[in-house]
Amino acid sequence: MTVPGPSQRYRCFKVADHHAGEDPIRLERLVLGLKAHTSLTEWAWIMHDRDEGRPHVHVAIRCRNARTREEVARYLGVSVEVVWPLSGRGAFARYLRYLTHEAPDQAHQARYRDDEVHANFDWRAVVNGLPVGAAQKGPAVEELVQQLFRGEVTIKEVYDRHPDMAVKHWSRLSRAEAQGAEFLHRVAMQERREGEAEQLRANEEARKLAEEKARQEAEELARQEADEQARKLAEEKARRMEWLASQEYRKQQEHKAAQEVQKRQEEHFRDLLDMTAQAYGFTGHRDAREAQVTQEAVEAGLLAQGAVLTLDVLAAAYCAAHDIEPDIEEVNAELARFQQEVRHMPTAIAAAEHHAADGNSEAFATALRLRRECVEMPDIYRVPAVRSDLRKDWQEQLTAVC
Repeated sequence: MTVPGPSQRYRCFKVADHHAGEDPIRLERLVLGLKAHTSLTEWAWIMHDRDEGRPHVHVAIRCRNARTREEVARYLGVSVEVVWPLSGRGAFARYLRYLTHEAPDQAHQARYRDDEVHANFDWRAVVNGLPVGAAQKGPAVEELVQQLFRGEVTIKEVYDRHPDMAVKHWSRLSRAEAQGAEFLHRVAMQERREGEAEQLRANEEARKLAEEKARQEAEELARQEADEQARKLAEEKARRMEWLASQEYRKQQEHKAAQEVQKRQEEHFRDLLDMTAQAYGFTGHRDAREAQVTQEAVEAGLLAQGAVLTLDVLAAAYCAAHDIEPDIEEVNAELARFQQEVRHMPTAIAAAEHHAADGNSEAFATALRLRRECVEMPDIYRVPAVRSDLRKDWQEQLTAVC
């Protein structure tokens, strides 16, 4: 079979694309090419999906001006190997008729309806315009050559249908079948290589995507582990700080409690010292009274010379001053009464002087006595100022005591 040269131009073409029959995207690209290029003035196509073998698409094209196979293939986005010229009188109309397999020599093939043909012109009118003789005439040898080349029929089928033509053109038809088989084999091998290359590219892309995904997952896992480690460290630090704070708080509370205990012990010691000094009749400031009580305790054999007074020694000295048996409960009860007396002394003086302001001499005597008691231990009692509304001589006596 003679393959048209790259520079040869024709006005009519036929396309038989087996890939578009199984690839919707390729079919869509082909149809868009037909519609987009205005130089393709008339076109019709059909899907042969009831023939033996793979589904395939047939296209008949008539151009405004002559075009090459390469140009038409580029318009449609198909391989140039599936584009062939339609040459000779009535070739375009006969190929349109082939779309539906309605010719007598195509009776053995699946019949297709007119509404399955997609066209931009009245293709049926073109087919109907074929001469009557053309309707009964068998296919041209060139058409058989191209069918054999494309693998649409076998030479045996040609012989069974057109024995005279097969015998007359046997060499040419056999050569077309062999060349077509070789061509189809090359196309299949090329498609196989392209498919393998595409598969390799897809595998490489999948490998890269898998590596990238694994890297991202590893980074995410590392980030999560780092976050978890940071969270644990933060929690541990918080617990440590909380523990330290609790320890510090406990120490502060213990220190505060110890200070309170020490303060109460000091106050208890001070009040017991004051009460004991009062029992012995010692006067003056606390330091002097403490020295006197210490000396009394030493003389009574309650304290060693040079030793320091303690609460027990003070309690014993108090009991000795009243000549009673040592009894800590009794001492504590007396101490409570003494503390209450000290707290209430200012109130008692103020009450006595209030009545003295009314001219009550007994109240004046009581106020004078209480002030004298306070003077004996000036660091124990808080003494209020003398009232200004008292008799002048009583004011002078009370002031003189202070």
